[in-house]
Amino acid sequence: MWKKVNRTIGIVFILFCLLVIIRSFYSNHELENDFAVSVGKVNKVSNVLRQSGNWYFSYEYDINGKKFPGEGIHSLCGNLTLEKLRAFLVNKSFPVAYSRKDTSTSVMILTKDLADKFKYDLPDSLLMYDSILTCK
Repeated sequence: MWKKVNRTIGIVFILFCLLVIIRSFYSNHELENDFAVSVGKVNKVSNVLRQSGNWYFSYEYDINGKKFPGEGIHSLCGNLTLEKLRAFLVNKSFPVAYSRKDTSTSVMILTKDLADKFKYDLPDSLLMYDSILTCK
């Protein structure tokens, strides 16, 4: 009997994980195909895994006077330290691409590669950040 219960729980867990993955792909598809750009401000930076080069960012962006939270993980240059990134990015403003259908789906445009993905012309004032964040 316990084998049936454990098997059912396992199947439900796998189905839940698949649903989360499908939802994530759908949200990213929506974001890439129907988006707008606003301005956001970085609130927090932390490293995901020590020495991984992946950094967690939380930010807040504005749509018609209403604030929305956002977060994401970015792979950046290997020589950046947490202290440098915090001093360099926290409380600074950057463009944010967000889904028009689901405003909770967004990505902060920190690099030229991301700007190109959204066909956004990164202002000259932000190109300095791109060169430092990507070690160019």
